[in-house]
Amino acid sequence: MASLVTLDAILAQARLAISDAIGKGTPVLDFLDKIGRPYKGKSLSIPVYTADPTGIAAVAAGGNYPAVGDVTPAELTVPWAYALARFNIDGPAIEAAGSDFSQLKDAVQNESERLVRAVNRRMNRWGTSGRTVWGFLNERKNDTDKLWEMSGDVAKLAADIVLNAGPVQCTFIDMSDYSTIGNNEVSTADAATGLITVDGALNTTGVASDYGVAVVFSDDATYNNEPRGMYELMGVPTYYGVDRTTAGGGGNALLQSNVITIGVAAGANQRGEPTLARIEALMDLISERTRGEAVIDTAFVHARQIAGLKALLQANTIINVSVDGKGPKDADAGLSGFYHGGVQYLPDVDMGKGLIVLADSSRMKTAMLRKGDFVNDDGNGPLYQSATADNVQGLWKKYYQLFSDAPNYMGALVGLEFPGAGDGTT
Repeated sequence: MASLVTLDAILAQARLAISDAIGKGTPVLDFLDKIGRPYKGKSLSIPVYTADPTGIAAVAAGGNYPAVGDVTPAELTVPWAYALARFNIDGPAIEAAGSDFSQLKDAVQNESERLVRAVNRRMNRWGTSGRTVWGFLNERKNDTDKLWEMSGDVAKLAADIVLNAGPVQCTFIDMSDYSTIGNNEVSTADAATGLITVDGALNTTGVASDYGVAVVFSDDATYNNEPRGMYELMGVPTYYGVDRTTAGGGGNALLQSNVITIGVAAGANQRGEPTLARIEALMDLISERTRGEAVIDTAFVHARQIAGLKALLQANTIINVSVDGKGPKDADAGLSGFYHGGVQYLPDVDMGKGLIVLADSSRMKTAMLRKGDFVNDDGNGPLYQSATADNVQGLWKKYYQLFSDAPNYMGALVGLEFPGAGDGTT
């Protein structure tokens, strides 16, 4: 049977490739890796300004300086999330390989590929619907025990209903002021249609006509250890310890994100096809609330919706461009992602169906205390013989968190049609 020294030597050859492959390979993970930066400390304390300084005035010639004025920043407390994964090769596989280096290498390679796939899938999903906000409602109605249209990770909600063996408790948040409009059980969720059954009365008619409603999972601490996802950054009322609820005139409006619906008409406000006007309305709202400072450069959409958006935004597979004034030249616009108006539209299978998420990448951060890698704390190599099972194991881990120091620089358009979508009852 091969020794741990031999297995460590084989893993050492593959270790760099594994580390490079984990956390990359899909648009969301590539984006989060690109904006990653190291931080230290048990948690992060991030100052955010919720108003402009007041020491500014117009004065007459020779007049006095304006009065001293400043704004005390709010402090975001950003805790670390811990992603851990086990690497293991069972004893019989090692025994069968004997001292055959090639067979051992194949065993390590196979387990490495399995680990990469598993970790990437989980972390990619956390990047969208991590922790407690799993999506948004778009309808305007006052109903009891009826179907509602949800855009986001409906599959996660459906899985938790099965795990809970019954309804799960959710809080519904008005995205116009982040006030709570309901605490209800959700008894069914259908990922194919995007429909959920909200038990009891839920009234969204008082939500401002432009805005959506966040669906926040609230009856179990199971998901509180997950890294925050993009929906969490947009939809949770208490943002890293700072209340951003503005109902009744309070709160910190500059920390609010922009989640609007595809339809604004009175009534059911059911799903609709994406329109250039509503995408522009979201862009304009973000620009207005950031005084034109936000530069939206990235849009995420579910892979099943990219074709319709391409058709809408008139993105052809071959476009005609001018390069350094020497054009026109043909350029491949790509069969998956594409640019429109300076915004890169990226398809991702873990982005929820029925919504588009827009972001200014300069204001989003992936904070990293430990970049993902195998543990080798004792210097004897990352692999060890399990004390409780007939296998050799290794531990891969990453300490990180997603946050934005300006969540008003991002937003979502929700309530979009997608293949197979269902209509909520009215």
